[in-house]
Amino acid sequence: ARITPEVPLDLNIHIGDSGLCDNCQESNEILRRAVSALHEGISQGRRFTVYDDALDTSKKADFSLLTEVRKALHENQGLYLVYQPKISLVTGSVMGAEALLRWQHPKNGEVLPSAFIPLVEKTSLMRELTAWVIDHTIAQLSDWQSRGLSLPVSINLAASDFSRPDFADELEEKILDAGLDPTQLGVECLETEKILESPAALIGLAMLKLRGFKISLDDFGSGYSNINYLRKIPMDIIKLDRSIVCK
Repeated sequence: ARITPEVPLDLNIHIGDSGLCDNCQESNEILRRAVSALHEGISQGRRFTVYDDALDTSKKADFSLLTEVRKALHENQGLYLVYQPKISLVTGSVMGAEALLRWQHPKNGEVLPSAFIPLVEKTSLMRELTAWVIDHTIAQLSDWQSRGLSLPVSINLAASDFSRPDFADELEEKILDAGLDPTQLGVECLETEKILESPAALIGLAMLKLRGFKISLDDFGSGYSNINYLRKIPMDIIKLDRSIVCK
């Protein structure tokens, strides 16, 4: 193929260095280390990166954990929900609950969501995990309703969930198919900054509110919080960060 000389080519060069290697290491391992350093350099925007054993070990552990999350999700083993009650300070009665995801690892015991949710959010597995939480929450709501208990429950969702154009329709369909009302399921926004930067996420939230779902803004007063963006998010409830109410 002939390349016209007048066409400029912009090249971005990244170099991965395998670091110091001894004679005990095979060529495949040396190459793997160089590729690992290269990928890290690309993700960090650095031109030249030397292999870091501690970082490589951490990334392998993350990959292993992500693989185990996928297995737990597909086999429906280990993952479960706990329901944190919301109590009225005026009457002392339970006004609702928040569904919180938990994972009982077969070897490591209880694994906190903060250890695996950030990993899942970077993959397509997040959509499956969100669906799992929604389905199990709706099943619990249906069970409570069959026992004469009407208690609204909220779930935590990421900006990527709201951004999907079909999300509001799918959630409404699941709620109605279960014989429930959208007001019985609330959604909590966890990533305010990402939501504000995503027109698709803001539209998704508006579509949820239009269908009757209650929307909460989580941890207001921390990080990116600003009173001005309250007008941009169609919320019903603001949850104050503990740094505001606690000394």
